[in-house]
Amino acid sequence: MRALLAEDKLDGLLTVGHMEAMTMQEWQHARDAGVAVVQVGFRNPKIAPLCSVQPDYEVIGRTMAELIFSHIPSFGSVVLCAGNPKWEQHARIVQGFEDYMQENGAQNRIYLDNSCCIGSEAQRNILNLLEKPDVAACCSVLSQGSVMLVQGLQQCGKAGKVFAVGSDVFEENLDALRSRILDNIVQKNPYAQGYLGIKALVEYLVQGKAPEQRTIYVGSEVVFRSNAVMYDRDNFRGCCSENKNMKKADWFPISPPFFHVNGEVKRASGKCQKVSGISPCTRACGSCGSSSRSDPNPVRHPRPTLRHMDDAMFVNGQFALHGQGVVFFQVRSTRNTHSS
Repeated sequence: MRALLAEDKLDGLLTVGHMEAMTMQEWQHARDAGVAVVQVGFRNPKIAPLCSVQPDYEVIGRTMAELIFSHIPSFGSVVLCAGNPKWEQHARIVQGFEDYMQENGAQNRIYLDNSCCIGSEAQRNILNLLEKPDVAACCSVLSQGSVMLVQGLQQCGKAGKVFAVGSDVFEENLDALRSRILDNIVQKNPYAQGYLGIKALVEYLVQGKAPEQRTIYVGSEVVFRSNAVMYDRDNFRGCCSENKNMKKADWFPISPPFFHVNGEVKRASGKCQKVSGISPCTRACGSCGSSSRSDPNPVRHPRPTLRHMDDAMFVNGQFALHGQGVVFFQVRSTRNTHSS
């Protein structure tokens, strides 16, 4: 990615929380070079993104709190796997949880655990909290915490006896839900986040259409045993387990045609294809009005070429499902033919 940026070959970047992929100076260089950045699942205004696509984390926290406090007595304590307080996503869910408690007069004791990764020490800490006799419920703001909660409930013999809410839809959580270890799962709709993120980036690079909002919120959902069938791998695009036989298209199933040009649907094949009827800039510049940044010497760019999503680079794959890696996107053009 650094090499692409240094060679001025980077037009767009879809990032899923991995700010450490570049230094802050490199992010600033990308911003100054006009690289369109779309953030999925988080927001960091320091790098001036085109937009961010994410769930409303405070609402998720409130939803978890409402689920729990409608099922436990006022004297029951809650184990809350709160993740890393320095990570905005985790902190905002916890804030929403606490706000709900304050607004509704809930004075239940909360045991916080700030483990972020699955490990023996983190597992022991969560088990010690779950073994407390006053614990009536537990929940997690992150998927790793959900896995450790399920293991802890099984180890201490409280599976099915403590009201439990997990985070994110994946096979282990669904199995725990079916087995009545988890009572609910709050899923953050990662498919919609990834879909809207790449859609916003493509529309900007290809059509010169900037997002109407800087932050695009997607709705989250509560999964029950009664509707868990809708989240099985074959039924729900946002949930798929690792499968060596899966094709790349199954990881992020956007089937062509997927965008419009002058009212005509254009198909995106696996090969480079000219997109006719439009002539947007591949950089934010003053000539096309795609950016509010003024440019004293605006340039016009040649018509770009768009490649199908399967040809974009997916680092570790399944970015929309697990939040791993970075997608970088290039609108292919002949840059040395620019004319003023």
